[in-house]
Amino acid sequence: MSMFAQMPMRSSNSIILYLSRKEPPPLLPIELQGHVGPETWAMRIPALTMLASRFHKPIFEGLWLLAAFIASIAVPAAVYPTIFHALDKDDNGNSRFRDDQPFFQARAATVGIFIGVSLLFWVPLLVWKMIGQSRANALVRRWSEDDLRLKGPSAFIPVWKMNMPSFWNSSARLTVSLPPSQAPTTFHPAAYLPSWINGPTDPAAGMYYYPVQNGPGSQLQPNIAGNAGVYGDEKAPAYTGGEAAEKVRPYR
Repeated sequence: MSMFAQMPMRSSNSIILYLSRKEPPPLLPIELQGHVGPETWAMRIPALTMLASRFHKPIFEGLWLLAAFIASIAVPAAVYPTIFHALDKDDNGNSRFRDDQPFFQARAATVGIFIGVSLLFWVPLLVWKMIGQSRANALVRRWSEDDLRLKGPSAFIPVWKMNMPSFWNSSARLTVSLPPSQAPTTFHPAAYLPSWINGPTDPAAGMYYYPVQNGPGSQLQPNIAGNAGVYGDEKAPAYTGGEAAEKVRPYR
């Protein structure tokens, strides 16, 4: 497991998750609860992770790029003298060492060889990556069609977008759209908190809130009708009125 795991990135309309076989699969974000089932999430995330690992081989890609770098330099340097001496002869077989034309022709030929060797190594690797990306696109497109068929056009259907690992990044990037009205705030009892802030110790903290009547469903207010405790910091009965308050005499 990497010590520098990439954390999810959130915006107002999407969430970005990073998938890697070296890291545990990300949990279902609370923004998507109710829109993506836990079983569906548990099936799709490993499928995307396995697909990304099939088209990302760090050791093989590193050795292939190293071979491409060496060959693109060594092959033109090795054939340059042969090309130059072949062009340095006139029709009678005499040397044209005072003529600059063979020099530039040999240089142009080696540049062409450099481009050809580079394409010989890079084209198969790029095609392999493109095949993996096309399979990821087809997979998430099929999931979107399944969600649309099961939920109907009136329900919110998250849009999945998968970016396969590149040559320099070992993690795949998954972008999932979020419902516009379900983004959590810092006052939501189930909102994300920074690592240096602990959540409420009372497991029933979520019961102290209820949706506002005739208001947005995501807007929560304190439940003043019930016994909404303040996490073990209840006020003394003398300050709450009633018989206990009558026993308190003002200081004279």
